[in-house]
Amino acid sequence: MTNHRFVALDGLRGVAAVAVLLTHAWVFLGHKWLPHGFMAVDFFFALSGFVVAFAYEGRLRAQHDVIGFLIGRRDRLYPMIFLGAVVGLIAALSFQSLPPWRLLVDFVSAALALPSPAEIGRHSATLFPMNGPVWSLFWELCANLVFAIWTYKAKSRTLILIAAAGAIGLALFDLQFLTLEGGFTEDRMPLGLARVTFSFTCGHLLYRAWATGLLPRYQFPAWALAAALVAPMFVAGGQYYPLIDLGLALVWYPAIVAVGAASLSKGRLWKWSGELSFPLYLVHYPVLMVFNARLHPTGFLQRASVTAAFVLVSVGLAYLVLKFYDEPVRAWLGKRRRAKSAALPQVVLAE
Repeated sequence: MTNHRFVALDGLRGVAAVAVLLTHAWVFLGHKWLPHGFMAVDFFFALSGFVVAFAYEGRLRAQHDVIGFLIGRRDRLYPMIFLGAVVGLIAALSFQSLPPWRLLVDFVSAALALPSPAEIGRHSATLFPMNGPVWSLFWELCANLVFAIWTYKAKSRTLILIAAAGAIGLALFDLQFLTLEGGFTEDRMPLGLARVTFSFTCGHLLYRAWATGLLPRYQFPAWALAAALVAPMFVAGGQYYPLIDLGLALVWYPAIVAVGAASLSKGRLWKWSGELSFPLYLVHYPVLMVFNARLHPTGFLQRASVTAAFVLVSVGLAYLVLKFYDEPVRAWLGKRRRAKSAALPQVVLAE
């Protein structure tokens, strides 16, 4: 079963990464043209829960190899997390004048995908200043750890209760903040916990439904699912803004994962989209930091030009990182694990 490939979901992962990049580009455009673009992270969490359960639940149940699972996840995620921290440090050194100890603490924290203790006490400042998107990987790794220790063997009704608790948390935070954007600042860290708890667990439950044949087998084209993924992000919503966030997290994005599991995509573009997604997610923010510090566009043409340059540089850098670092390092690590006869099955769809 682990050799199965969810081609449409693979491509959607890249679409979500581009949505995050374009969401952050608002600083150049002067307005948030993707008001709900940050909700792509909730799609990532749901997709990750599905894929991790697909790739590892059976093996963990059979062998109880928690250490092997954690090593596999480390080898898949940490090469890019570390490089993201390095690129973030280079970006910070190019325009910031922080004391060396502060840069060192922020860098080590980013390299370990942990909140930076140097930022504690700055109520609404990000705890992940070296590379902002690492905040979601912190929660991702927390969810992976809980999965490896407990939820892979939990009964489905237990998972339903966990997802329900996460959904209640999302609703309460949505009422409090009038948005689900958060999880990376000291004052909103519990919101990040609620987001990953619901979405990751929901993805896990969707895998079990897929494995038992309960999910619909409709085969929508990937482009239609990509449109469904991105279109709601453009809706401003006005007074209904909080309800849109909640609807996307609780219903819409889990539904896309459910339908996407049986859907098809054709062509190299979708495969390339999935391959590029993780490097793009982790290198675009340092590029954003440098552009935002050095360039101050005014007027439509300047803003559009800087935005286009930011997108092109980010995608180009991500491609170079993929081909000359991420893929070779993962191949070497995989070969090393196989040589030790301790490898876990290769994850076909890397979340």
